[in-house]
Amino acid sequence: QMQPLPQQMQPPQQHQQPPQQHQQPPQQQAWPFSAFFGPWEPCPPAYAPPPPDPAMVERIALLCRHGLTNGPSFIQTVRERQAQDPNFAFLFGGDHPAANYWKWALYCASLGLPADKPNYPVQQSQQSLAPAQHALVPGTSMQLSPEVEQGFGQVLEALTGSKESIKASQQWFMACGPAAVPGLARMMAVRCVASSTEPEKRLHIIYLTNDILFKGVAARPAGMLYTSDPVACGLLPMLMPMMAAAYNASGRSEEMKAKMEKILKFWSERGVFDAAVAASIQEGMTVTENPAGALAQAVAQQAAANAAIAAATTAAANAAAATAAATAAANAMV
Repeated sequence: QMQPLPQQMQPPQQHQQPPQQHQQPPQQQAWPFSAFFGPWEPCPPAYAPPPPDPAMVERIALLCRHGLTNGPSFIQTVRERQAQDPNFAFLFGGDHPAANYWKWALYCASLGLPADKPNYPVQQSQQSLAPAQHALVPGTSMQLSPEVEQGFGQVLEALTGSKESIKASQQWFMACGPAAVPGLARMMAVRCVASSTEPEKRLHIIYLTNDILFKGVAARPAGMLYTSDPVACGLLPMLMPMMAAAYNASGRSEEMKAKMEKILKFWSERGVFDAAVAASIQEGMTVTENPAGALAQAVAQQAAANAAIAAATTAAANAAAATAAATAAANAMV
């Protein structure tokens, strides 16, 4: 029988408020290119010439405009509704002749550049990403209090593959509230990719992740997608590096690959994520040979996205305050 957790490992009693990054940004704010693709995707992507079909080029341009305005959930809706339409097959990658151009066009549209030329400003785009590549932005939701960081570190250290251990660790995780999910997910991923972590421990962390995800699914409003689930959204950027670490640590064995693919299929079938997301994680897992590097990039992109959304929220609040002040001043003059 499992012993009670030590006092310092007890989960916080009060839930934190949901983080700002799960809110949709104001529509006038364009979503960054990195929000639409996994952290293993190159940024900037390689140049791809436009397809010969002018209607296809126009369709992709229109999708870019709407996607950058409405976000990844819009693109996912198009994928689901047009899954059988060959005119939108480029959204699923593979060998489609317009798949690479779609990525290139979306990247160019996010910077306001023409997509028919390969001479984009590489230096400028790299400089704009530099701050996020070096450190987390202070104050983002991936930061945890020292008490939570220490407590969850001990929880992960004590984690085993038993049902009791996984359930107790899941309860600790969920008790911290939605605001802590990205930071706790980061800790799990860091432990997974560490070279000193035992192979079995990596699997235990992934099994814990599975338990946490299904707890989040149970709390979703009926009929809602994963994009409305703060648990799924907070864990998603960390999943590919975690699974890639388990796969690479096994010597890229077929046995481990089959285990990871079984979990991903299970998530897709049970609605944890849609099939396109599961396929993207699987693809990234199989091609990534440096999970630690993929994790660092995922953390950087998450921090940059959090900072952009926080800036948009602050700008909207400042604009509202300025409008209120102007209205009050005008009323005072009447």
